[in-house]
Amino acid sequence: MVKVNNSPSGKELPCELYLDGYLKSNLDDAYKLVNKDWDYIVPIVGYEGDGKSVFAQQIGLYLDPELVLDRIVFTAEQFEEAVDKSPKFSVIIWDEADAVAGNWYDQQMKTMKRKFKTIRDKNLIIFLVT
Repeated sequence: MVKVNNSPSGKELPCELYLDGYLKSNLDDAYKLVNKDWDYIVPIVGYEGDGKSVFAQQIGLYLDPELVLDRIVFTAEQFEEAVDKSPKFSVIIWDEADAVAGNWYDQQMKTMKRKFKTIRDKNLIIFLVT
């Protein structure tokens, strides 16, 4: 475990975080890629009660110390709004994103396909927690 006080960009975090050393190294590499105009979409999958949401929030805060509750979303509409309003290089966490696992042509999937084009322009980091 590594104690971190600063994000990969050097900004001070609002609290101390403890991350696995390998995880921190991978997140640092991901941050560099996003800043080189790449996209970064992270699926977080597990059983109910495994701590997926807290894990996503912890690593999301590490990558973006300005992560706010408005960028933790639960519906397609909230996701669209968060993508539109978020500044470049922000983190968005779509919790309970398993709604997209239903019909391929449903509203969530259409929203994601449309919004991923915007994500490319903003270099957002998206966590899909299912």
